[in-house]
Amino acid sequence: SGVIHSQRPTNRHLDISLDLIVYLKTSPQIVWERMMKRGRAEESEIPLEYLQQVHEAYESWLNSPNVGCEVLTIDANRGLDGVKEDLERYTYKILGGNHTN
Repeated sequence: SGVIHSQRPTNRHLDISLDLIVYLKTSPQIVWERMMKRGRAEESEIPLEYLQQVHEAYESWLNSPNVGCEVLTIDANRGLDGVKEDLERYTYKILGGNHTN
């Protein structure tokens, strides 16, 4: 599309390198239960086995030396309040302070 094409020259000048990944780690079982509770048609037929495969792939990648930046893992099994608490605790780190590459 013309819009995407017109943006190309600008994008090559942007620094989009990663210095931190915030990983909201959730067990596949919890993800599946939350999806079923939401009741969205587009999520209703996603099997637990698929979520397990996705989880294993993310775990493998985020724990490998190839990730290329620091990974901050938040336990998202705890629910929204727990995640919010952790994100508030790590606000400085997430928004730009003291990353190690």
